[in-house]
Amino acid sequence: MKTQQHPLAELRKTPPDKLAALTRSLEPFNEFTNDEIQVLSTYLHGYLAIADDEISSTSDILPFFAFIQDGSINILHADSKECIATLKTGDSLGCFPSQNSPPFQFNAVTTEITTLIIMPHRQFSLLENEHPHLADMLYKVLAYSLNTRFEKIALTLDQKMHQLLEERTQL
Repeated sequence: MKTQQHPLAELRKTPPDKLAALTRSLEPFNEFTNDEIQVLSTYLHGYLAIADDEISSTSDILPFFAFIQDGSINILHADSKECIATLKTGDSLGCFPSQNSPPFQFNAVTTEITTLIIMPHRQFSLLENEHPHLADMLYKVLAYSLNTRFEKIALTLDQKMHQLLEERTQL
């Protein structure tokens, strides 16, 4: 099935109360108070994707980061289109390249109906200026999310390495 490109810049704004409820349900936000979630939700966008929707690194809304509130997304290698990771409810994805780094390319394709909570970079910049404490808390959530992902990747690589070593010893 051919994926559809959706212009993420044309997101319809989900009401902040609904975004607050969606955000509150995600484990990474357990440390946030209800008031903090309510303020944070005014900077967020909601996006409902159907199966096989493509979220490209070339989208107008980038740079951004997002949390998967419900559903799953395959991250595809930009050139080979090989699936390099599958993200599920509670995971995050995004693209916040530094000023000194070249933009990286990826394609993300939803595997089912997926609800995303998105923070565009321009909204994050506003949050940093208007509520620096909340921005710091969000940085910690992102750091925790990245650390968790790196641990999963390291475990997967370790398992694959052991599997390859076993296969070689059997030859």
